[in-house]
Amino acid sequence: MGPDFWSELPQIFAQLDADPEVRAVVLTGAGKHFSYGLDLPAMAGDLGSVLADKAQAKPRTDFHAMVKRMQAAITAVADCRKPVVAAISGWCIGGGVDLISQPTSAMRVPTPSSASVRSRSEWSLTSVASLAFP
Repeated sequence: MGPDFWSELPQIFAQLDADPEVRAVVLTGAGKHFSYGLDLPAMAGDLGSVLADKAQAKPRTDFHAMVKRMQAAITAVADCRKPVVAAISGWCIGGGVDLISQPTSAMRVPTPSSASVRSRSEWSLTSVASLAFP
């Protein structure tokens, strides 16, 4: 979940939502695992200034704006009027859990190889939502 993911997800879901030919959306990972969460190396440029020693208002304001954009990307899934099915294979951690927990109409379909997703999802949904700030 790097910079491209965060910028493309709302655009893609807006297109899917607007397309009358789309009746449902299946959300899945491209590889062996659904999601490892935030791509820290790819996001380092965006996160570095706020983590720097003596970060002042500007880096914090920029960070807040970035978090708002990331929230909007995740919310785009929930705003989609089409049914969304999250087909989870392998690991689903961090931001991936936030992603699959957004749509109220979603089905989460773990595979046998994703048994740990259930306990991680339940823990995350009840204790922490890493991008769900009030």
